[in-house]
Formats: sequence, structure tokens, C-alpha cells
Amino acid sequence: MLKDSAENSPSASDMLPVSTQSPTPDLLQESQDTAANVAFDELSTESNDHQSQIVTALTLPDDVTSQIFVLCLPNDGRVYPSPTTAPLLLAQICRDWRNVALATCQLWASIYLNFPLPKALCTKFSEKALCVLDAWLSRAKGYPLTLGLDYKTGIEGNFESLLLSMFSEYGDHPGKEIPSAILQFVSAHSARIECLETRFSADHFRQIIPHRASMPLLRTPTAPDSADDTLSDIMAGAPLLRKLHLSQYPSLKFSSRSLDTLEIEDASSIESFFRVLRQFPALTRLNFKLFKFHPAGLPANPMTHRRLTSLHLQGLEATGILSMLVLPNLHHLTLIDYPFFEIILSFVSRSSCNITKLEIGVEKFTAHELSSFLTAFPSLHTLTVDVCPNVNRALECVLSPPSLLPRLTILAVEDSRGCGVNYERLLSLLRERQQTSGIDGRSPIATLHTLRLELLKPYQGTLTDDGEWFDYDYDVDKGDYDDESDETEYSWKPEGDVAGSLEQLIAEGLKFSVKLIDTLDEGRKPKYWPSRSGAKNSARAGR
Repeated sequence: MLKDSAENSPSASDMLPVSTQSPTPDLLQESQDTAANVAFDELSTESNDHQSQIVTALTLPDDVTSQIFVLCLPNDGRVYPSPTTAPLLLAQICRDWRNVALATCQLWASIYLNFPLPKALCTKFSEKALCVLDAWLSRAKGYPLTLGLDYKTGIEGNFESLLLSMFSEYGDHPGKEIPSAILQFVSAHSARIECLETRFSADHFRQIIPHRASMPLLRTPTAPDSADDTLSDIMAGAPLLRKLHLSQYPSLKFSSRSLDTLEIEDASSIESFFRVLRQFPALTRLNFKLFKFHPAGLPANPMTHRRLTSLHLQGLEATGILSMLVLPNLHHLTLIDYPFFEIILSFVSRSSCNITKLEIGVEKFTAHELSSFLTAFPSLHTLTVDVCPNVNRALECVLSPPSLLPRLTILAVEDSRGCGVNYERLLSLLRERQQTSGIDGRSPIATLHTLRLELLKPYQGTLTDDGEWFDYDYDVDKGDYDDESDETEYSWKPEGDVAGSLEQLIAEGLKFSVKLIDTLDEGRKPKYWPSRSGAKNSARAGR
């Protein structure tokens, strides 16, 4: 009886609810198919939603495409006709883009041509150049023009620069002659020229700029030396002229009350600097490279110029100019070739100027000397220092204590010796400044958001003019300036945990980069840390 009861009683599986019973293979397959169909429908709906939001480049309005094309032009405004760069590249993609490119006048408003040497090649090249110029400027229509006409030797590297400098020293090379057809064509469009940059002779320049020609749009010409008469004509016929670049210093027999920016590459006397200030009282920016300093050209009493806000001086002992100068509104000061601290400090005190951007070279300095010098610039927000020979000491002096330069936000340090960097100490300095900086902007210590290091490839010593190797290992016992010498050898880039910590600071917003230049092999590309690819990936991750 018990046996019959057991046989007739339901099994354990039969007593379970239907939902908990093991499904048959057919039911399992049907369930999986249903789930897959639901997921596919959801993905299809989501994909369609995204597709409806995607705008392809060809569906953009022409005016938007045109603005994007303009942003593809070089930042410096120098557009060379090449099928691999804008605007010619953009006109080769498809018919629609070609139509937009040809209709965008601004794309064709700038053109730079390099005429080859010798004369035979130049003549052959000019035939093609004339066709390119004609097509280019016709597409620009009435847009103001930027033209650049230069020579090239076909020789790469420093030898080309040496060759050109030899030609300029001993007169024009016989092959440096631009066919008259090119000069006449450019001259015919002189009324449309806004920016003109040339390295031609003064005779060629006069052919481009007709006598007493009206150039109502001209703002920034680059003129050759010995072109005083032509420059006088330009000043008379160019009411909008604001910036002038001179490859060499002429006698400057003219003056202007509207010119606000002047760049002179090679001046032969100190007296020419003060003549510039007298003849151009409206100058706000002056870039002056002095070929040779002689104190005989200094005025008897300090000269005051109240409009100048930016001054760039370059040349051996050019800092001597500051000893007889008062610039009360100067904000940006650049001094190359390791100037004298005492002269600069005396100038700043006499002028009572508020320097916010300083670019300077420093050589053979102690920590106390550099720190004492920087105390005269409490308003600095941008500092570029070219140091020799101790980059680590310079970083220490600039960043510690943070109260020394409380408004500093951009720092660039260039190392002229080839030393490595003590990145462990640098990390500590950055963290110290970060802790004292106010995120809300209410702290008296500004946040340093940009730090750039540019280093030479480490090597022992450098080659002197006599061909001998000069070693930078100064003797501490002889009382040399390097009385705080650190003989530890450091790497050019951060490594290990320090590298990881610096990468974290970069992720938090610090723009930090290291560039290594090989001075003994100029053909080799510089190295970077973080690597260019790594920096791009970090930027994408941040977005």
C-alpha cells in the first residue's frame, strides 16, 4: 500500500510552481529569441536617435563650411601654395568643397612665394608664379591682401642662412633678381595690399611701391635696408600704417605720429635707438636688435617715452640703453644676451613701471642675486628665463617662496648648459605653490597653470671661439659663483613615481611640458615629455 502510494504521489519537480520548473529546450530557445529581439529593437531605436543627431560635413551650410576652411589656414598668416595644405587641399576633396573654397575670398587673400636661386631657375619659376598670383588674387576679389616675396637657395640648414648673410654683407647676389613681370603685377595691386613682407633689394621694393602711390589698406610692411625714400612715400600714402619691420636700420629721415609697432633687426649705433623714440612718439611696441653697443651714443640725460608698453632689446650689452631711459607705462620687457641686473633694477626704479611680462637671460648667478632681482617684479604673471648654467637653482629661486612672485601664472625656463632637472624637488615646489594658491581666486598667491622647460641635450662643456672645449665645472674652492653646487646628475625627463605625480598634476590642469634639443645634431627632432601622443590622449581623456 505504501508502495502504491509512493508510485502515485507527485514527484518533487511536479510539486514546484510552473515558473521554477526547468524549461524544455524549445521554451529556452523561444525565451532567448524573444530577449534578443527586444535588445535588438532597443539598439535600433537608440542608433536611429544618434543617426538623427549626426551632421556630416557635406550637410553643413556653406557659410559654416567656409568659416571652418578659414580656420585651417596657418596661424602666422603665411599661406604657401601647396596641394598638401589649405586652401588648395580643401579644393581637391569634392565638388561641393571646391565650390565653397573658391567662393571664400579670405582663403586666397594671403600668398607667400619663395623665388629660387640662381637667376635661370628664378626666371623659369616666375612664369608659373605669375599664373598662380593671377588666379590667387582674382579669387580674393576685393579682400585686403597679404603678400610675401622671398628668395630660397635650395640649400637646407644653417649653410643657407650663412650663404644669405654673406650675400647681404657683400651686396646682392647676381642671381637675386625678380623678373619685372612679377614686380609689375604686384605693383598693380598695391592699393589692395594690407601686409607686405619682402627680402628684396631697395630697388625691387621701389618697383613694387610706385612713387607717391596710395596704399590706403597697408598696415604692416617689411622693408629692406636703404629704402628711406620709399618708406617716406609709404608713410605719406598709407594712413592706416601701424606696424613697420625693417631688416636693417636705414637713416630714417621720416617720422610718424601713427606708427605704434616698429621692429629693427640690425642697428649699428646706440644713438639710433633714441632717434627712433623721438621720431615715433606713438610707439607702443619696439623690437630693437643692436649690432654694436657704444656708450658715446647715450644722451646726456634720461629720455622719457610715455607710450611704450613693450620693449625687446637684443645685442651685446644692449642693456646699457636702459641706463638713460624712463618708460613709466612699460609692461613687457625682453632682454636677451644676459643683461646686467644692476642696470635693470635702476631702470625699473627710475621708471616706476609695472612689469607684468619679463623675458630675460641670466648667467653666473647665485640664489641670493636672482631672488633679490626678482623682488623688483611683484606683478609678474609671465616669466621666461634663459639660464646658464644652473636650471635647478633658477627653478628654486623663482618658485620658492611662492610669495616672491605671487601673481605668476606662466613660467618658461630655458637651459643653455645642458643640465638635467631635479624633478623630485620641482614636484615639491609645485605642490607647495599649489597648497598656497587659492582655487576660488581669493588667495594672494596665483595658481601656476603653465610650466615649460626647454633643455639642451646634456654634454660636457661647449666649444669656444678658439676651437677649445670650455668645461662648466667651476671650482668652488676658488670662490666661484657656484658655491651651492649640486654634483648630482639628473635626467632630462621625470621618471618613476615622480613622473606619475607630475602626470597627476597635468590631469588636474597644469600645462607642463619638457622639450629636449640636441645642439650637436640640428637635423634631429626635439624630444618631448609628455610625448606628443601622450599629451593628446590626456587631453581627450580630460574632455
